[in-house]
Amino acid sequence: MHFLQIGINEQTAFTLKWARGCMQNSKSVKNLVRIQSWISLGAVFIFASLGMSAELGSDSITAARVRQSPAETRSDNQQYVSLKKFNSELSLKAKEYQKTAAYTTLENSQQRIIYKINHSKSVISGNVQLTYAQSMIDQNDGNKKAFQSIMTTISGMISEDYTLTARISASQDLENSDSDETNGVSDLGLILSKKQNEIADWITGGFSFISTLPTSSYSRDYQNFQGSLGTAYTFSLTDQVLAQGVSTSLSVSANRNFHKFETDANGRNLNIYGLKESLVSTYTTGSFLFSFEFLHRHAWDYSGTVSQAFEHTEEVSYSITQRWSASLGHTNAGSWLTPNGQDSNLKVINENDSIIYGSMSLVF
Repeated sequence: MHFLQIGINEQTAFTLKWARGCMQNSKSVKNLVRIQSWISLGAVFIFASLGMSAELGSDSITAARVRQSPAETRSDNQQYVSLKKFNSELSLKAKEYQKTAAYTTLENSQQRIIYKINHSKSVISGNVQLTYAQSMIDQNDGNKKAFQSIMTTISGMISEDYTLTARISASQDLENSDSDETNGVSDLGLILSKKQNEIADWITGGFSFISTLPTSSYSRDYQNFQGSLGTAYTFSLTDQVLAQGVSTSLSVSANRNFHKFETDANGRNLNIYGLKESLVSTYTTGSFLFSFEFLHRHAWDYSGTVSQAFEHTEEVSYSITQRWSASLGHTNAGSWLTPNGQDSNLKVINENDSIIYGSMSLVF
């Protein structure tokens, strides 16, 4: 309305100035009054139309700000900036805890914002794997190996930084059903893993604590096994140095075994300490996962004798669905040295020890 009033006053002043000139050159005052009236009415009509169009064309927020005082406008701007900063901070927290957090939202007059993050106490996941394995080469000498097994792994997040994993399996020897060593339930393995932290831009690392419980009757009765404790540290390379789809990690672990006696049921010395280095590398492309794992083990028995062993596994997996996958693989394990104690026994394929296997896995 102030804008409209100013426009009319300016137009009226212009009209009066023009009218004075007309009075000096015209003898008809009536004509001058008539002209002045028509011009004033036209100006009123034009400015009223412009004012209505401007008000109708603006949105409600803009119209409200026009009516506000400068102090009120500054206050609204400060509230808007504070709200935007608050949303940005909460969004970062939401991304950081998106795997273990439940979100509650509050409807605001301007937008929906994250109001509170409720952390869940644990997130449980698991895997069940069915495997059939046999000797890669049958020498027809009565030493063929063939077995089937089922392994169950369950993991639970007990905090933001720690995950507890339990693993146990049961196997059946298809060639020797009377063997206590290759039939029955395995020992129960427990792993408490800490979330890896960044060491440098290209590498991360994290600790794990390992325990084994004697749930296998063979371990308890034949090896006099009472349990073990250990620790591990794992290094993982980041995307800074690896190609897309590639992951590589190196782990070093040490453990201490506990036995009722220092020898097994046959009088052989049992291992008290163990040291293991493992290298795992995977490559993912589409639904396929290619993996390679190499293990190098040291063992010290109660008499102080040191022995070494190796194991390597090559595997290709295909994801059938998000939960089901199928795998084919080869593994070979044995003593690090040949019986003469000097030559290396490390081989990719060993006609006596190489095992091929196939498995189906269900993730839940």
